[in-house]
Amino acid sequence: MRVTLAVPALNEEERIERCLAAVRAMRVPRETRLSVVLIDDGSVDRTVQLAAPYVDDVIVSDTGNSYLARNYAAERTDDPVIIFLDADCVPSSDLFVWSVHELVHGAVAGTARKMPLDPRPIDRAIWSLYDRVDRLHEGLCTSPYTFFASYSYFDRSVFIGSGGFRASEGVSADWNLGRRLRETGRIAYTHQEHILFDVRRYRSVGYLRYWWRTRTNTHHDYPPGSELT
Repeated sequence: MRVTLAVPALNEEERIERCLAAVRAMRVPRETRLSVVLIDDGSVDRTVQLAAPYVDDVIVSDTGNSYLARNYAAERTDDPVIIFLDADCVPSSDLFVWSVHELVHGAVAGTARKMPLDPRPIDRAIWSLYDRVDRLHEGLCTSPYTFFASYSYFDRSVFIGSGGFRASEGVSADWNLGRRLRETGRIAYTHQEHILFDVRRYRSVGYLRYWWRTRTNTHHDYPPGSELT
């Protein structure tokens, strides 16, 4: 199986090495070929230079949006599987193995359990609750309640066919993509492994406000018509 793992990044020099070092430390099945690609969206810091030793390719994008950068990466590869990972995230060592396992066994896409880096007690409590809700929802409905763009994996043909991420939907783009994909097949929730992620965006906006934005289409930062065609 050929897999592309794409990391969209913009001025992530403080975090990119931590992310990519963890990617290269992941266990990869012998029969799988993994290509790691940085999708740089115009960084003016040392992101590209620091990432270079860890990646197989650097693709320069001028989309101005991480969702569109993901779509761009999907269009630039012929590999049948594509994985997206945020530059401020750290995957656990067996996450890739479990992701491939889910796709081989019929999932069309998947996401994974998220745990905060350097958590405060409120961070730990909130994300533990998220995990419990997703595991319960998966058990009842065969799909997770949430769908995280920060770590997501796809049958590439299904991703392209769904239109990809729609940046016009703002921060709810991953949530809405998950809803569309549920109509095509099973979405897996990989709770056996996890990603650690930087909670700075949630803390700066506030959890309740961020959650509301992801469940509504009231936060539009980008023009419509940005989906894949």
